[in-house]
Amino acid sequence: MLKSLRFLVCIFCSLYLCAPFFPATLHAQSATPAPAPSVSGDSPDADDDSDDQQPASNLITTISFSGSGKLTVNANAFLPDRNAAGASELKATLQEALGCSLIDSARLRPTPNFYVGYCTLPRPASTFLRQGDISIGPLRRYCDQHAVETLTVELHFPDADVTEAIPPAAVPSFPFKIPGKNGEWLRKYMRLTSNYTWQLSKPIPAAIEYRFGYPPSKVQRGALFLFLILLAPLALLSWLGRKTLSADIPDKAVVWFSYMRSLSWILNGSLLFWWAALDYFQVEPILRFLASGTSFDSFLAHPVAAQMIAWVPPSLVWLLCFRLSHPIQQKLRGLSWTKRELTLQSLYTLLAGLFPLAMFLTGINLLTSHSASASVWFLAAFVVRVFAAQALLKLNGMQPHALTSGDLRDRAFAMADQLGVKLQQVYLISSGKGQIANAFASSHDHISFTDFLLQRMSRREVDYVMAHELTHLKLKHPSKLGMARFVAFFLGLILLTALLVFLPGPNFTLVRYLVMFGIMTALPFVISRRFEYAADAGV
Repeated sequence: MLKSLRFLVCIFCSLYLCAPFFPATLHAQSATPAPAPSVSGDSPDADDDSDDQQPASNLITTISFSGSGKLTVNANAFLPDRNAAGASELKATLQEALGCSLIDSARLRPTPNFYVGYCTLPRPASTFLRQGDISIGPLRRYCDQHAVETLTVELHFPDADVTEAIPPAAVPSFPFKIPGKNGEWLRKYMRLTSNYTWQLSKPIPAAIEYRFGYPPSKVQRGALFLFLILLAPLALLSWLGRKTLSADIPDKAVVWFSYMRSLSWILNGSLLFWWAALDYFQVEPILRFLASGTSFDSFLAHPVAAQMIAWVPPSLVWLLCFRLSHPIQQKLRGLSWTKRELTLQSLYTLLAGLFPLAMFLTGINLLTSHSASASVWFLAAFVVRVFAAQALLKLNGMQPHALTSGDLRDRAFAMADQLGVKLQQVYLISSGKGQIANAFASSHDHISFTDFLLQRMSRREVDYVMAHELTHLKLKHPSKLGMARFVAFFLGLILLTALLVFLPGPNFTLVRYLVMFGIMTALPFVISRRFEYAADAGV
């Protein structure tokens, strides 16, 4: 139903916008009474031949503006005599009307009656608004020289907050009300489109003034809000750190775990609000608008720019937050990390996780246009992840060592045979300064233990943990969990795009990102918990 309604709306808009293409005789016939019957006895065919007219001639010019300052013009001249105009006459007329030097389109060859080209508008006097005028005089002179009866000028503005043309174009009235998102889509289309059609026999304006861009107040308000989003985690964590250190609770481990859980929520929440604010305040199009005509324009047009805007500022906040947590790690956990080591640990964690993801997304965006560049970004994401993971293990002193002999290895392989599990290797990991008591199962049929865990558990407890990890391998949980995270991430992105249709507009920006973030985090968490229960049950 919704698709059918949108289809009808498109048909209506197309008929309205294409009205200048139809012969003027059609409009005239609809308003003129039928001729009286002939009294001279002449045949009707003779009257039809005498009234036979050529379709009205038109000059149709479509001008599209982009937020980056590029102007694209498409002109069609329907002349009574198609050979009357010279090959360069239409282009010269358009250049005089637009006030810029046009570059021919590389895909569509100019002809005497057809032209497509583009130019870059000069830097605006106002930082946030681009304005100018289109001279109608050269277009009218061209029409007069070639007996063109109708002149059409259509303007397409970018999706900016301010879009204005003077004199304003007539807005069509619809015979029915279009509800919901279809009506909103149509209103947005009409706001960004100005269509003028003039008969050359009547007065027409000398010029069309245009203006588009962003109100300075909105840009300043958005910049302030983004700054507060970056500042809020630091202020909140400073307050939380003081409360944690002054907490009168005997069990310091409980306080530390509570602090780290709060830290995780603060960091994830700051990332969510940052993404939502970038979308709500239209940061990327505003930056491209401000950078048009500068050396930053080409950089912001690259997909990597969007990823850097989305990831780099919150990542810097993450580094500062972990650095602020140094007293908590030192006094409550008893770790001997310096501030520099803690900051480097956080940096390598980001380089092993978030940054390869951003590089991978950049590669996906380049697949359709630059497949070779996309391959380079995919490879770079893999190299950065491997390098950062190795650097993180080296910094923490947690590099794994394969066990080639010993009681632990023999027990692990014996238990694997008993459970019917294909075990490739057993690793021992030094806990280093992190003092981590943990065990891991990997998708390569490996299991690993930290020496901190082995030192603090009995043989029976170690065997239980070993059986738990081997059950993970038997049920192929590591590879399934990796696939679940991959699916959850792209499912979140798909839902974010779909919600733009069902929940459009800036008022639902935060809701859309909450749904996306919920899918990305909740789905892997639920599956991970189920896997842990299944591994416990299999012991």
